[in-house]
Amino acid sequence: MIFGVFFLASFWHFIQAEIAKDLQEPVGLSFLTGSGTAMESYMRKTQKLKESSSKIRKAWHDCVHMLTRSCPEDSKAYQTVKTLLEQYPDLVYVVDANGRNLLMDAVYQNNEEMIAFLIPHYVNAQLLDEQDIHGDSALFIAIRNQNKYAIALLLFCGARIDIPNLEGFDAIQFSCTLKSLEMLYFLRGILERLDELETQKESALTKIVYN
Repeated sequence: MIFGVFFLASFWHFIQAEIAKDLQEPVGLSFLTGSGTAMESYMRKTQKLKESSSKIRKAWHDCVHMLTRSCPEDSKAYQTVKTLLEQYPDLVYVVDANGRNLLMDAVYQNNEEMIAFLIPHYVNAQLLDEQDIHGDSALFIAIRNQNKYAIALLLFCGARIDIPNLEGFDAIQFSCTLKSLEMLYFLRGILERLDELETQKESALTKIVYN
């Protein structure tokens, strides 16, 4: 609830300060989290403004980050982010002041539905291993949160474990700092499974070549 009020207030300030003169429709919560003519009209009318004004672009990006950081139970925020990324795939390149992208936001909030939706976008853009100002990737954040779902999904989608953060720790070393045997055993199990799958893949390719 607090997030919703804060988001709405911030976005309303953005509308009033920058593009109110270009909007004819009344702006409310149904507009922000909905779809149809109001959303489409907004996208159409503000596209050129977003491209030409860094101030507007930052406000726009901040709002998208706020949506991605919403609680996992907020299905409207998820649908809005999904709609925005489908129309503006370049949003995967957006980072906040801490260098975090939208995937990192979703992992930080343990928003599993949002994580599952965002990961393919970051894989396609080769941004799965992007690091924030602390050198943490989405995988580091998932390990810190001990979110097994996010860890498994990131690793199976190709997240690297050998990239160090600013403290010099790679993903495995970082997990050791948490002093959680359960997490270490889980990571070992996932990595062993990945090795097994890679072996099976190589075996299958060998059979294809020789057959």
